[in-house]
Amino acid sequence: MAPLPRWEGGEDVVGTDGVSVHAISADSDKKERAMRFLEWMTTAPEAITARLSGGRSSILPADAGLVANASREFDTAFYGGQDVYRLVEQQAELLRTGWTWGPRMQATATSLHQGLARLEYGTTIAEALRTAQSETLPDLRSLGLSVRQA
Repeated sequence: MAPLPRWEGGEDVVGTDGVSVHAISADSDKKERAMRFLEWMTTAPEAITARLSGGRSSILPADAGLVANASREFDTAFYGGQDVYRLVEQQAELLRTGWTWGPRMQATATSLHQGLARLEYGTTIAEALRTAQSETLPDLRSLGLSVRQA
């Protein structure tokens, strides 16, 4: 793991991309129990320990108060033993707030991810970005939005 690079001068900032969500269906007949379980699973130190000790769970708890507990339980061998929690804490301090995703960001992200996966040796990331833009603009216009290219 490493901090994200910065290509131009200016302030070091990072943005968000991704989130984990736990949901309870509207027609569940056990909503209250499910909510209590989700609260326990995401905030109780013993739950974090159980999740991480299996080696197949997210390494970063949403509750900053549980980072120390998670850090003790998570096997960092894959990351060369480095303190991944400290790096994440440092990067989190650079998080820019106030960002709003566009109305169809998931479709754009999917197009971009697929475009990046299809890049051939000798091509550039710019090609994947152009493809994502060419696929996103018609999608936004189909929603009745006025869109212009930069």
